[in-house]
Amino acid sequence: MATATQPATPVAPPATAAGSRDAGSGRAGREALLTGSDALFLLAFAGLGFDIRVDRMRAAGARPLAVVGAALVVVSAAPYLLATGLF
Repeated sequence: MATATQPATPVAPPATAAGSRDAGSGRAGREALLTGSDALFLLAFAGLGFDIRVDRMRAAGARPLAVVGAALVVVSAAPYLLATGLF
């Protein structure tokens, strides 16, 4: 017997262009996307790592590190102070 919230017969989800209802959906599709995303993330950072020259970093000195540190403090402190002031 069917209730108001449950249909008497199950309704199948619409088919994809390939004709399969499960193509790219569910746990397997999600896992494949996450694995591909992780691989591309690692590839991007490996590319950045191969371009780092330690001698250029030494020549630049500590000033760029100080600027990044100050930016991180401002970006972290501003939302915190805003949130504590509002709530």
